[in-house]
Amino acid sequence: MAPGPPCSWDSKVAKASDAFKDFGTYYLYYHATGSTDDQIGEASSPHPPGPFSKLGDAPALPAGPEGRWNSRHATCAMVPKESAEKYLM
Repeated sequence: MAPGPPCSWDSKVAKASDAFKDFGTYYLYYHATGSTDDQIGEASSPHPPGPFSKLGDAPALPAGPEGRWNSRHATCAMVPKESAEKYLM
């Protein structure tokens, strides 16, 4: 998976956090830095070693506003499946 374009939220460093398989697709959650502090992104692939494609151009869980629990960093995501249609992060 390549870094994002210059000045994007994930243009510098990306680190894997969690991965799981659901309905034949592998999902990878990662935290990255770029134009901001750590934020969480997601990518998918039909195969466990990849290649993984990013799901969208924005973070799945961005840093929040000042004073919130995620105002400085959002890192190390885990995504358990609670039911057939409900996932938690």
